Amino acid sequence: MKKLCTLLLSFVLITTFVSCVKSNKTIIRLQHIEENVSVLKTVADYQNAIEKYENRINRIESENENNGLWCKILGTKFLDKKVYGKALDCFSRAIEFYPDNQNLYYYRGVCAGYMSHTALDYEATGKKTKQMQYLKTAEESYLNALSIQPDHKRSLFAIGYLYAMELGYPEKAIGYLEKYLADVTDDKDAMLILASCYEQTFDSQRAAELYERSASVTKTPEKKFGLKESREARMVRYLEEGVSNPTTKEEYAAAIKQLDEKATDVQLAAVQTGTWYKIIGTRYWDNKKLEKNEQYSEALKYFRKSLEYDPDNEILYYNVAICTGILSHLVDPSETDKKMFYLKTCEEAYKNALAINPKYTRALYGIAVVYDMEYSQPEMAIPHIEKLITIETKNIDAMVLLAQCYYETLQFDRAIELYDRIIETSNIEKRKELAQQTKEQVLRAKEEYSK
Repeated sequence: MKKLCTLLLSFVLITTFVSCVKSNKTIIRLQHIEENVSVLKTVADYQNAIEKYENRINRIESENENNGLWCKILGTKFLDKKVYGKALDCFSRAIEFYPDNQNLYYYRGVCAGYMSHTALDYEATGKKTKQMQYLKTAEESYLNALSIQPDHKRSLFAIGYLYAMELGYPEKAIGYLEKYLADVTDDKDAMLILASCYEQTFDSQRAAELYERSASVTKTPEKKFGLKESREARMVRYLEEGVSNPTTKEEYAAAIKQLDEKATDVQLAAVQTGTWYKIIGTRYWDNKKLEKNEQYSEALKYFRKSLEYDPDNEILYYNVAICTGILSHLVDPSETDKKMFYLKTCEEAYKNALAINPKYTRALYGIAVVYDMEYSQPEMAIPHIEKLITIETKNIDAMVLLAQCYYETLQFDRAIELYDRIIETSNIEKRKELAQQTKEQVLRAKEEYSK
């Protein structure tokens, strides 16, 4: 009965708490008024607004930097909004207060893993130091979670994924994934990753058995990464865990409400800051009056900053890829290493965009161009363009590129078939003529090759 009363009281408090929270629009309006941010037109206006909002974030955070509960609330808000860099900082600070909480270590690992994807070699130095630092943080975090709770399912899957897919240690991944699948028997994603690990470690028998087993699984469990708890459930748990000073449930609820409102303020300010960085990057991108090197270097700088706040945005990665691809052609011809480092960053940015949205057609086309025209690897480009054409069936540029790749890989019949399709589909006479001329060239090459 006592437990039931406590639960009912918690429910009432949480209901009250949720209903009293200010709306996001109200908070944003108050932020603009308090920071004197009105109409933003120039790059300088946006830079000034960003400085004000970053100062606001630092000011609110410093007021609560010694409060573990504050760090947890703010971390979950940032994680909910996929602001992984800020969430990583918050969970790291929360661990100082709750060093035996496996969930905090897990969330820190997730955030570090996501941030490793943003740590590209933007300066074309040929080094991946920052990326590896993030990946090592993720590894240490998952291991810490498992040292506290050895059967923590999400950490078992996460570290297995990290070793297999990020760090290239399939032999290390096997034990964790086997333990995970012993409990979660219907996770097709985990089966496929483990089967791949078996294959890479030359255990073909177990790989074949697991591939066969995975084929019978039609539904995989909900993804392991991210927060599963509802906002209300998290607040109940925070009430039960308590905070350092309050002594009653009412005081707990009041403390959480105050911290949650401040956390919402910070989270919204961070999201707004990331958006402004993206706008400045776009302004430089579109500024044709600048020298190309300055135009794309400055755009790249601000897109990078925006990615720190929004690392799950495929369009930002696409923009980074375009900038680094163009910059690779602006370096001195003698700096071949720097050119290649830019191209590798361009390739990784496209890959990150496609990891977020596998059907993002501009990234599919972009990475195919890199493989075919920069690396001279048309066989690597073909799968991406073939996928693009299944999505955009009348994309003539994609057809032309794919036909070229078929021709370069001696798939003459496929190239001829595609040129016929271009001739039939295109409404531009010059393009039709060019496709006909290229088709005839392919026919001659096929005849020569068959002799």
